[in-house]
Amino acid sequence: MKESIRLCLLFSVALLFCGCEKTKEEKDIKLETLKGTKWKLEGIADDRTGTLKVLEPKDCEECFTLTFDTNSTFSGFSTTRNLSGECNIDYATNAINISMYFLPALDELDFDAELYVRDLENVFSFSLQENNTKLILYFNDKSYFLYNKL
Repeated sequence: MKESIRLCLLFSVALLFCGCEKTKEEKDIKLETLKGTKWKLEGIADDRTGTLKVLEPKDCEECFTLTFDTNSTFSGFSTTRNLSGECNIDYATNAINISMYFLPALDELDFDAELYVRDLENVFSFSLQENNTKLILYFNDKSYFLYNKL
């Protein structure tokens, strides 16, 4: 009988901790994780086909990178363009809104880079995975950018 009571108490305590809402400090942990980090695109994943498209040029170390400079700004590089902009992040829902600005002077080296820049402006959600070493930026219902932390 005592064992049943102990199990009920342990279960009640577990439910109490699981049901607690995250504090502001806990939500800000993700923000601090992105701040000052640099990411390299692994590819664009497609859930419908299960494929990962690696963008060209593959041998360019700086191409398709993103750096979260501050809590609300980022910079990066496509193939010929320095990218910079603002990002509004809602950690309660994992929503992210990216606004970019860059000089429109240079054409990208290929179609992949144009696609990258266009879709980056349509990112609406994100997630961090594998102990914060993978960043996923979702830009439509079935496709997303997959980044590796540098």
